Amino acid sequence: MNPTTIVIALAAVLATKALEKTGENIGQVVRYQSAKFLESLKQESPDIVTAIEQVSEQPLYYNQTVWEMRKAATNPDLARTMQELAMAVEANPHPQIIDSLVHLLESTYDNLTLREAAESLGKIDPGNQKTIDGLAYLLGFTFDDDIHREAAESLEKIGRGNQKAIDSLVHLLGFTSDDWTRWIAAESLWKIDPGNQKAIDGLVYLLRFTFDDDIHREAAESLGKIGMGNHKAIDSLVYLLEFTSDDRTPSGAAENLGKVDTGNQKEIDGLVHFLELTYNNNTYKRAAEILGKIGRGNQKAIDSLVNLLRFTSDNQTRTLAAKILEKIGTGNQKAIDGLVHLLGSTSDRKIRTLPAKILGKIDPGNHKTIDSLVHLLESTSDDRTRLRAIKILGKIGTGNQKAIDGLVHLLRSTSDKKTRTLAAKIL
Repeated sequence: MNPTTIVIALAAVLATKALEKTGENIGQVVRYQSAKFLESLKQESPDIVTAIEQVSEQPLYYNQTVWEMRKAATNPDLARTMQELAMAVEANPHPQIIDSLVHLLESTYDNLTLREAAESLGKIDPGNQKTIDGLAYLLGFTFDDDIHREAAESLEKIGRGNQKAIDSLVHLLGFTSDDWTRWIAAESLWKIDPGNQKAIDGLVYLLRFTFDDDIHREAAESLGKIGMGNHKAIDSLVYLLEFTSDDRTPSGAAENLGKVDTGNQKEIDGLVHFLELTYNNNTYKRAAEILGKIGRGNQKAIDSLVNLLRFTSDNQTRTLAAKILEKIGTGNQKAIDGLVHLLGSTSDRKIRTLPAKILGKIDPGNHKTIDSLVHLLESTSDDRTRLRAIKILGKIGTGNQKAIDGLVHLLRSTSDKKTRTLAAKIL
């Protein structure tokens, strides 16, 4: 059962009793469900029913009443009638019920009951300032981290643009020592007041001054959503990328860097530095992908990917780096040299044909590219690799004597029909 059901049910029966005294009608459905609920409650807790019925003569102890109702709600039949009453109230929220909830909110000193009353008001009257006031009270004057997190999430739903809600979340960010609470408060603050620098500051604090890797990942993801163009967000993600010792965190930091500011030099430097230091292939791949998105024409990004081609032994990583160089290295000599080196240094036929193909796109007519392809024709005995090399030479080697000589030599030396046919066609 939703905890707010109990508080709504109590407010409904109190409102019904109050209106009966004045001869007013709360509504047929709510009145019927209130009577049905009180009858069921009487079987479980007659003293509570008596106290409710005598509320006009003596004060009701709300905390005790709510706690007794919680215990009584373990009876399935009673729980069902309570749920039916709460549903009737939500469908027909009479002002007197709202007043009863506000009175309950102001009269209780129990954190849990206070939160439930505030959340109940949020359900049946979201715009009521008393709701926000109650949640703000919870954030400012209680010391229970669970209550803080729940209140912050409730404010997130109903407090958009409300200054008191904003102020209370800023206050919570400033005094809480619980990392999860700080993260939730920062996320909630951003949702009710987009652009609030305090939200970013709270997340930046988590990245720099906590040691929990789960918190790091969550805060980095949050910054990826809200930190677009913000220098503090960029700096803190670069910091996390360089100084975390957790294998999973860097890939998340790299990914979120790609979201917050495409092309920022500090961001590129951080990714490049990270690629130089890390030995984790999965993280390599993620960081390289981000460079491919943000590093077009950037020499540091190109140099880093070329180093990746030269010094990693993981073929998937090499393939990824080569494909990214295709996107960002058009006409760049270092990119060309790196791809040519890969072409000549690997024995994997799939890896060798990829740089050849890419070289044909980023620098058609380059003599080094043509030389490498001719060498590939002479040195490989794999017909599929030869066919790919011939096709690329056909695109980039028009009029080049070395390309012509290589194809003529291949015609004389191979007996493969497809290879001979394609070479003759290209010539």
